[in-house]
Amino acid sequence: MRIGLVRQSEYDEAVRYAVVWFSWFKEDAKSKGHEIVFDIYDGNTPPSEIYKALEENSPDFLYYTGHGDTREVTTSLASGLTFVWWLADPRYGLDSDNLTSLDKVRHVFMLSCLCGRELLPEISRRLGIYTYGFTEEFCWVVDPDYTPEEDPYARSFGIPCNDLAMAIASGKSLEDCLLVAGNSFDSQIDYWEDWIVNNPDAPKSQLVRAKLCVSLLDANKKALVGYKPGVPIEMGIPLGVLLMIFFLVMIVYGLAKRSGKI
Repeated sequence: MRIGLVRQSEYDEAVRYAVVWFSWFKEDAKSKGHEIVFDIYDGNTPPSEIYKALEENSPDFLYYTGHGDTREVTTSLASGLTFVWWLADPRYGLDSDNLTSLDKVRHVFMLSCLCGRELLPEISRRLGIYTYGFTEEFCWVVDPDYTPEEDPYARSFGIPCNDLAMAIASGKSLEDCLLVAGNSFDSQIDYWEDWIVNNPDAPKSQLVRAKLCVSLLDANKKALVGYKPGVPIEMGIPLGVLLMIFFLVMIVYGLAKRSGKI
């Protein structure tokens, strides 16, 4: 698959972790035969150049990171944050929508806070493309004693994101992509739960970070959402399925009670 990456920049302490995670993904994707058609990370590329890269390369999949909100995502330049794609939002003085050049891609994963609430479903509805992101703030744990490349806590949050991205690049269905991501989050949760059990005498700061990893990994998993045109699919069990399970349980309970088995 032809992949475009946008991961600015070194000027943003938070996004710097994602810059590292994207580097891991890039090397893995190349080793699996995928083509990286552009990689924007220098912190000096304005939105107009991002649009141009999409227009000229038409990647099948765009893997994007930057700060986000419910109706917009940004990129981090040396001069500060700037909006890239957005829906009209008077909070930020955005009077009209801007989804420039996103019609050139087929799949988008935005590693950005909150954009899964409004921006991504509207992109899928309007442009007919597959989108993935988070409905809540994406949070992770860091230890300032480590660099972003070496931080074992932060690494556990990058792995599920990259596993989702690789599933998308591999052409899996939206449902299967979310399943891969969910399993990856679960694997990282299991790792830290086991670590806590096996290291009861570890320094308090490490135990606190490990427990926070478990909590935030679970929260990020639950906030992950994917959209295909007109149909939202979220992590977890849909409400309709839960209701069906509830009524089936009640029917079985009622039959068992009438038969005198309970």
